[in-house]
Amino acid sequence: MSKIILVTDQHPLANSLCPFELGTIDECVEYISKQEVVGVDTETDGKDFTRKKIVMFQIGTADVQYVIDTRTISIEPLRAYLEGSATKIFHNVKFDYKFIKSRVDAGTLTIADAD
Repeated sequence: MSKIILVTDQHPLANSLCPFELGTIDECVEYISKQEVVGVDTETDGKDFTRKKIVMFQIGTADVQYVIDTRTISIEPLRAYLEGSATKIFHNVKFDYKFIKSRVDAGTLTIADAD
């Protein structure tokens, strides 16, 4: 089973009752930057990438998943990785890519769509 690490500034979640391990965006970047293939998923508050927001960004491997609360944590530190040569596997890349590109102004991503 994957280890799930929550990255958030939501203090009610960041306490001993949280069922997930807590982490930082810097720890996420450090781990992810060593990976050649990762899975990526987003959760949004709507379908219009020009007006709606990413509320959760998940990135990881079969062993470790980082779930980032993008309401409080920017995914901008992941930009270099997202633009890099590592392969990113998405479930619905047409949807997720538009949101990611609009939020971190990432260049071309090396991607694969699991759809």
